[in-house]
Amino acid sequence: MKDQIVSRLLEQGHITVDMADSLLNNLLEKTTIVTRLREDGIISIHETIILLKETDQVVFPQMPQIPTMPFKPYQPDWTYDPHRTSQPWWTVTSSNQPFEYPDTKWPGDKPE
Repeated sequence: MKDQIVSRLLEQGHITVDMADSLLNNLLEKTTIVTRLREDGIISIHETIILLKETDQVVFPQMPQIPTMPFKPYQPDWTYDPHRTSQPWWTVTSSNQPFEYPDTKWPGDKPE
């Protein structure tokens, strides 16, 4: 609607292109221009209100919602027992023999 009013004012020679820019882009001198146009009787009260509004009601396209992962709360394992004997967490071996592989000996070592 604001565009139609500014277009009419430009065609009739009541405003210049700089004034139209001020009206359409809400620059600081917009109120001064609208006041002069209203005092001269060029625009009506209804047109004055439309020109003084900050923005026309523009509908912006909605961005699609990004799907989110469903909430899965932490559920602890209440059956866990660290002292369970069925599966030991470590093993202990002992031997009176030194632990060596035959291929890891140095060539100059004494045989045992």
